[in-house]
Amino acid sequence: MTYNVTDKIQEMEWALECASRIIKKKHESSSRQLRKLQASDVLLTNLKRQLAEKDDFLRKLMGSICRITAVDSGNNRPHSITSRISVIIPVRNGGERLKDLLGKIRSQKKVLDVEIIIVDSESTDNSVQIGEEFGAKIIPILESEFNHGGTRTLGAQHSTGDYLVFTVQDAIPVSNYWLYTMICPFISHPELAALSAKQFIKPEADLFSLWSHERMAAFLGFQGDTIYSLSVGPGDADWRYFDSKTKRIMTFFDDVSSCIRRDVFQEFKFRPVINAEDIDFGTRLLENRKPMAYLTSTGVYHWHENGADDVFKRNYIGTKAQVYILENHMSNYFDLHGINLKRMAEHISGMYKLISVCIAEMGAVVPNPIAAINSFVKSFKKWLDSSPNDTELKWNRIKEKSGSAFYSLINELFVDIPLDLEQQYNFKQNCLTSMFMHHIEEFAAYLCQNQQSLEGREDELIDSIYKLFAIEAGTKLGLYYLEVEMLHRLTPLHQRIDHLLARGVCYSQEMDTEDSLVETEKTYIGQ
Repeated sequence: MTYNVTDKIQEMEWALECASRIIKKKHESSSRQLRKLQASDVLLTNLKRQLAEKDDFLRKLMGSICRITAVDSGNNRPHSITSRISVIIPVRNGGERLKDLLGKIRSQKKVLDVEIIIVDSESTDNSVQIGEEFGAKIIPILESEFNHGGTRTLGAQHSTGDYLVFTVQDAIPVSNYWLYTMICPFISHPELAALSAKQFIKPEADLFSLWSHERMAAFLGFQGDTIYSLSVGPGDADWRYFDSKTKRIMTFFDDVSSCIRRDVFQEFKFRPVINAEDIDFGTRLLENRKPMAYLTSTGVYHWHENGADDVFKRNYIGTKAQVYILENHMSNYFDLHGINLKRMAEHISGMYKLISVCIAEMGAVVPNPIAAINSFVKSFKKWLDSSPNDTELKWNRIKEKSGSAFYSLINELFVDIPLDLEQQYNFKQNCLTSMFMHHIEEFAAYLCQNQQSLEGREDELIDSIYKLFAIEAGTKLGLYYLEVEMLHRLTPLHQRIDHLLARGVCYSQEMDTEDSLVETEKTYIGQ
């Protein structure tokens, strides 16, 4: 009996010793881990400090290179503008909105001499008669001759004003002092070459347009009327080395509401390009150290309530144009990730189907914005992990109800490409998933801050989800095309898709011929 007790005591002592050793080792290991974490924290703190110092240095460097100052809005404004102002408007079936625009132009105050130039592209409505009623000079051209840059330059060549104002047929000045407010900065700042004014939007606009305008304003970051240019000097840095955002801001020019000194326009003009003529114009002014301005104090009401197919096209075209004009750096992202045209088509087609399935599962949109977005996100996360067969089965059940111009466009683009089911629904590898969800988050934040209820706007929410996807799909496809072009791997299929996406944006539907394809390639920026 004594022997058994002694044995048990020894066993317990040995167990305690083992436990003590284990605890000691774990403690030592934990201490080492703690020291490593502490060292990592110190390293991270030092890295943050170094990055902050570099950011501060870069801001100071950019501040010395990029001259950004406030427009002088003092008391030295003239009582009225006596110089002639020419307002140039490209028109194609402008209708009643054109009539509203011209009426507003003729109602402008403190401007004594205003001429209106309309370049009409074979309007089939009463646009020409409307223009004549308001005393506009009509310059007729064939619809096939329309060119975003060349057409505006043609209008300017028929003008006689000291200041050339450019706008579009569906814009409306925000006040009767629109022209006066745009001309005054040229008087207080003789060095100013050109300016553009803000695009405003009314509260009754659709949700996507409201969000887009706020997003653009946040991107530009102008807090008031601002003049910007590069510093002048022999040792100045080349703007091409700026990051893409700084390039876009410093070259910003928007001919939806803009004004240019006549002598400056005669020197630079709009080049005869099919798209992004204003970005190209702004870039050339920046290159030549010509100061530009952006006004938030005046502008025009202007927005488009087009479908997701148009958003897709415009983001594709816009992405290409910005890279061509601003000479943004291109990586080999798609090549490195094994994404060819077939895989790109599968990513776009599969994501569209997934979104449609999620929207169908949502059912009726609830009025509460947070609840509505959460409902979509919950469904989206659920279907991300579903099997390809389940997702395809669900899609086949609802696709008749999901028919849209956007889906028709996707089918038209990729009709010659056999799509693999597994790859369409492999969303973990889909190059669109992450940024699409980022857009959803941004849009949700906007709704929570600005919309108390979605009542009466339920369809707009659904449209917005498709348009958010269209932004990312158009941007990614544009970047893919640019990379393939850079690697000299373009095929006739790539070019056919490129042509289809330019149709209706860079030229009219009626110009959809092989000849127009050749002309498109000739006149695109950078090609």
